[in-house]
Amino acid sequence: MRANELSHLPLLELKLIDGGGDSAAQGLFEGYGAVFNNVDLGGDQILPGAFRRAVQAAARKIDPQFPLMLLEHGLGMSGVATLPIGVWTSLSEDERGLRVQGQLAHTSTGRDVLALLKMQPRPAVAGLSIGYRVRDAKTNPRPKTGEPDRIIKDLELIEISLVTRPMNPRARIDAVKGEAAQRARAALMQAGFGRHETETLLQNGFKALDPASGEAAAAREAAARAALERLNSLALA
Repeated sequence: MRANELSHLPLLELKLIDGGGDSAAQGLFEGYGAVFNNVDLGGDQILPGAFRRAVQAAARKIDPQFPLMLLEHGLGMSGVATLPIGVWTSLSEDERGLRVQGQLAHTSTGRDVLALLKMQPRPAVAGLSIGYRVRDAKTNPRPKTGEPDRIIKDLELIEISLVTRPMNPRARIDAVKGEAAQRARAALMQAGFGRHETETLLQNGFKALDPASGEAAAAREAAARAALERLNSLALA
C-alpha cells in the first residue's frame, strides 16, 4: 500500500444552475471527484464501488464523515500549508464515477477560488484531485499500452482538492450555482430549447434530454454544443 496517493481530475466546463438568488448559494459547485474504469496519467484505474465506504460514511445521519476540501492538497497556491477552503456536502457513486457537491467557504480564499473558477477565457483552477490510501488493489506487472499499472477496488478517501494541474482528462467540475442562471436560461431559449427543456438542462445537463435520431439528432447536438459554449462564456463572465 502506498501512502497519501493522488489522482488528478480536470475541469472541462462550467454549467450554471439556479441558486435561487440566495447569497448562501454562491460558491456551490458539483462534479466528479473520480471517474470509473479510466486509466489516469499515473497508471491507476478505479473500479465502481471503490468509494462505497466513503459514500456510506458521508450518508450517516449521526456524525457523517466527509473528506476534506483543500486547495492544492493543503499547500495552497504558494506551497504553504493552508486551512480547508470549504466543505463537501454530498458524495455519491453513479455509473460514471464519484459525484461530489461542495460549498466554498465565504472567506477571502473561498471567494478567490470562486473567482478563479469563473475566469475567462478559461478557468484558472484546472480540476479536482483526490488524496487517498489504497485498501485493495490488483497490480499489473507488465501493462500493455492503454492498460493500467494498478486496478483499485477499495480505497480510503482522505481529501478532495481543487488543483491547477489536472491528471485525469475525464472528470470535471460541471456545475456552479450563482446569479447568472437567468442569463443561462436566455441563452438556452435562444438556442431553440423550450422552457421545460431549458429547466431540465439547467438542473441535469444535456444527458437528461430526450434522445433524437438521424438529422434531428445532429441538429440537436449542434444546438446543445452552441448553448454549452454560451453557458461557459456566461459562467466565466
